[in-house]
Amino acid sequence: MIIKENLLLEHGAQHVFFDLNQEIFQEGQRARFYYQIVEGTVELTNYNDSGKEFTQNIISAGQCFGETVLFIDQPYPMSAVAKSYCHILKLSKTAFLGLLFRHPEISLNIFNV
Repeated sequence: MIIKENLLLEHGAQHVFFDLNQEIFQEGQRARFYYQIVEGTVELTNYNDSGKEFTQNIISAGQCFGETVLFIDQPYPMSAVAKSYCHILKLSKTAFLGLLFRHPEISLNIFNV
């Protein structure tokens, strides 16, 4: 995992669960959370100008998503959908930035992914 579960939980992360094809966030929504997959698979997609869906990435347990836009205060450039049952740790932007401030070595791990 990018960030140890216990450290995320100490900083206020919540356990959230998603069923198959359940939307986690939608392209264009304000970025408010860091997400780390404990179990399951997530598909990151967006739509091109002609309306065709494009898969950006498919990620699984031990990977994070949604973190880069937290640094630039932009909306999510893609949607995230559970492609299986998912158990995810979700941490608010404020708590995530606070965690990085207290543990700067974690920033290096995130940006080296």
